[in-house]
Amino acid sequence: MKIRINCISCGHLFDLTDAYQDYEGPVKCWICGEVHEVKIENSLVKRVGPVQKKQLAEEQGIV
Repeated sequence: MKIRINCISCGHLFDLTDAYQDYEGPVKCWICGEVHEVKIENSLVKRVGPVQKKQLAEEQGIV
């Protein structure tokens, strides 16, 4: 089963591997570089939303 995500920034449709079948965290669009916060359960996309810039900076240890 393919896991498909639409980028909320550029609209590009991209597939995720089976490694993401139970995943919650950031995913980056390969086209525009926008980072999304996703929640996937049993290969079903439950949530896709933008990652706040401050949150991303904290996760990367910049702030």
